Amino acid sequence: MIKMFLRGIGELNLWQRVFGWKKIRIQGQRCQEQIVLIERVVRDLESENTDVKSVNKQLAFERDQLDKQVEIRNSKIEALEKYISDARKQIAGYENEKENRLKEHDNRIARLDQARISYETKEKSIHDDKLREVEEYHEAMKKKWSVHENEVEEVMRLLCNRHEVFYEDEVPFRGKPDNTVEICDEYVIFDAKCPKTDDLKNFPAYIKSEAEKAIKYTKLEGVRNEVFLVIPTNTVEHLPKLSFDMANYKVFVITKDALEPVIIALKKRENYEYLEQLSPEERENICRVIGKFFHSAKRKVQIDLYFIQDMLDVLSSSQNQLPDTMLDEAHRFEKAEKLNPPMEKRSKEIPLSKLEEDYQKVKRDADLRNVI
Repeated sequence: MIKMFLRGIGELNLWQRVFGWKKIRIQGQRCQEQIVLIERVVRDLESENTDVKSVNKQLAFERDQLDKQVEIRNSKIEALEKYISDARKQIAGYENEKENRLKEHDNRIARLDQARISYETKEKSIHDDKLREVEEYHEAMKKKWSVHENEVEEVMRLLCNRHEVFYEDEVPFRGKPDNTVEICDEYVIFDAKCPKTDDLKNFPAYIKSEAEKAIKYTKLEGVRNEVFLVIPTNTVEHLPKLSFDMANYKVFVITKDALEPVIIALKKRENYEYLEQLSPEERENICRVIGKFFHSAKRKVQIDLYFIQDMLDVLSSSQNQLPDTMLDEAHRFEKAEKLNPPMEKRSKEIPLSKLEEDYQKVKRDADLRNVI
């Protein structure tokens, strides 16, 4: 509008300006008012523009702050994403390690099971071997006992035949003793006893117990009140006493070597109708013979045991002191040697004269060799 007003004034001529001044002034006033209005609008716009700039500046600041926060958060997100990625890798590693450990654990359990099975198998084998050894040991002891019983029975039958004593195969009373003979119308019992084990510590108690059990025979009618327990020769020295004087009977512990003198002494009683008919001298002679046999048997066992121990010591020292070459050579000669002692034949008497003749022969040979 102002531009139109200024353009209209410029196009007016002088007369138009003179006669039309009023109109021009009115339009000028209007223009002035419009200018004031425009200035007011401009000021308002400038003020508003200032406010907008301030707001824009504030918004720009806030945008920068937000950008920084976004950047920080993006950095944190990236860090978290990296942490999560590392954590996932670590978890995957842990999972793999866990799986490997589980596999290793399963393998170890399998190996342990195999070892356990192997150990149980080996332990069972050892247990079975020990049981077998115990059974074999018990069988050997039973066999040893049986051999001793058979040997005692064989000697008893031989002596009964030799001295015309009746051997009872079946006794007419309850029980079954190992050997029973009939002398002077009485049954005399010879029971074979043998250690149950190689450990002879309990053997005295066992013999005492068997002596106490012998009452089951002596209380029977017709059974002599003297019972003889026949033991192996090598067990005599382990017994503190060889006789047991019970209330109504006696028990004597003897070896196979003493069987013959005992039977002879018992058999001699048949020459008398009553025992009281024996003279004191005859009784003393019988007791002397039995005592000599007891002493000789025990002394022989004692000497044999002494020489056995001495020879074992010599053998042990030779194993440790002789050079290996000499020891091997000695073992070679040992294998070539063989001892053939005289064999005992059944139902064949060993004459005393023959033994004395052999003794004199050995004595003469020793004298010639200057051994004694």
